[in-house]
Amino acid sequence: MTGQVVTYPKPTRWSPTDHHQSDRDTEYGRRILILTAEIGAGHISTAWALKNRLEQEDGSVRVHIDEPIQRVPAFSRLPRLYRFMTAYLPMIWALFYYSRKIKLVRNLYSRFIRHRLRSAFEEYDLKQYHTVIITYSMYCNCIARFTDAKVRTVVLVTDLFGGPQEWFTPGADRYVVPTTYMAAMARNCDIDPERILLRRLPTLVADTSAKPNWSANRRSALRILVIGGSEGLGPLKAAATGILRSQRPASVTVVCGNNVRLQKRLQRSSALACGFVSGVATTYQHYDLVVTKPGSVTLMELFQQNVPFVLLPGIPGIEAGNTRLFKRLQLPRIRSLREARLMPNKLVNGDLSLSALGTTWVDELRKTRDALPTDYLTIEEASPTPTPTYRVARLTA
Repeated sequence: MTGQVVTYPKPTRWSPTDHHQSDRDTEYGRRILILTAEIGAGHISTAWALKNRLEQEDGSVRVHIDEPIQRVPAFSRLPRLYRFMTAYLPMIWALFYYSRKIKLVRNLYSRFIRHRLRSAFEEYDLKQYHTVIITYSMYCNCIARFTDAKVRTVVLVTDLFGGPQEWFTPGADRYVVPTTYMAAMARNCDIDPERILLRRLPTLVADTSAKPNWSANRRSALRILVIGGSEGLGPLKAAATGILRSQRPASVTVVCGNNVRLQKRLQRSSALACGFVSGVATTYQHYDLVVTKPGSVTLMELFQQNVPFVLLPGIPGIEAGNTRLFKRLQLPRIRSLREARLMPNKLVNGDLSLSALGTTWVDELRKTRDALPTDYLTIEEASPTPTPTYRVARLTA
């Protein structure tokens, strides 16, 4: 069964001043505000997947998505700056990322973020909302603002096997984590275990319960997809070229995202080069193998659809935890043209059936998938029904 993608608009089309009702208990039921950011495509898609699930579960719930950093001139350029640094200055990005592990640096950074975002959050009438859900770690530095307004605050962690400690800034009512690894990280950050909730990371593709069925040996060539996120990052050209030079027949499709330069470079190769593909996750099941960088949402989409994958180098820091896990499991990775050329030969036999190493690889992926939680965050967990209050009339003689 192929997953279905929901087309979603830009979250900045909604304004926090669009609503004029100040009472949270309106005829529409509970109101939820999801805060996200277009720092990579994963935060945005997770926010919309969660919105779809909550509103389908309870039709009276109204969920709004917003991107506060777009209201701050100093931060509105962050998405473009992030894409530039991770693509062309990865070591500087890594230095910035890991420096926040130092407590002094982390405290100074947190104070700077709170100061800069103050004007953006002052635009919100938080009395309108029962719950604020955070899907981008930067906003966790501002949790105190929501708790002071007596709004229930839920942190939905979008990283699978590592991430910044900002996720676990104290004060939120719930910390929803997608793996036991992140639950342990939350406890190490002194989060009360009763506030930690282990739930599946929502994505915009549907789950498939069928076990992976390797059927490449029924065809004449492997069907392989190479993808580097929305920005086409990583050694995509080397991966595609190496696979095409292997001893196993293969057709290779490369999704270059917004990387126009890479797409032009691939035009003379035998690979099919595509630009940005909306809803690319729905195409994963059309391939025998996906070669991708280790973004958490991308991995979650692949796990949900039971599609075998091989990892490219990830963004330093933010994707390093996912890389470490698969390295510890001794699963195949592609970091150069040579590794790309040898990978199909190691995993697949001449008749395109799985080799012994390939069988172990698929089994390890299945075990990792089976260890993930199966239940999603429910509306009552995110925003419990308010307990009605009653006025007691005094009886006079």
